[in-house]
Amino acid sequence: MGKLLAGTDGEVEYTVNFATDADGRAFINGALQSQITMCCQRCLQLFKMPVSSDFVVSPVLDDEQAKDLPTEYEPVSLHAGKLLDVEELIEDELILVMPLMTMHDEQDPNCQQLAIPTGTTDVTQEKKNPFQILQELKLKAEDK
Repeated sequence: MGKLLAGTDGEVEYTVNFATDADGRAFINGALQSQITMCCQRCLQLFKMPVSSDFVVSPVLDDEQAKDLPTEYEPVSLHAGKLLDVEELIEDELILVMPLMTMHDEQDPNCQQLAIPTGTTDVTQEKKNPFQILQELKLKAEDK
């Protein structure tokens, strides 16, 4: 997870509740919130971004069990004999709530968009018509 972040400082607050539904299916109801350190893609400065997520997952052993889950549950794959790693579950949920492009809020005064240097072309300069030469030749031919 550290490779996705600009810094690994901070904490994640989370709660997880383990239960079974009316059909006897095990599920985990959880919530998390944190402030993660990210790099703004507009100004390349570090900033703290608040993230939060509510999730409901159910452990499954194979794809067939995952297909049979009600739509309100997301499957969490367990391999035979493996216990659920809550830390890994929380990390996966954090990755899922992270945006693809991290940027300050548009109205944030701390975000100064980088100016990308461009060429020194004068935009007020009039472009020459490539057919102007043909026009001049035609006028000369008519004068003769």
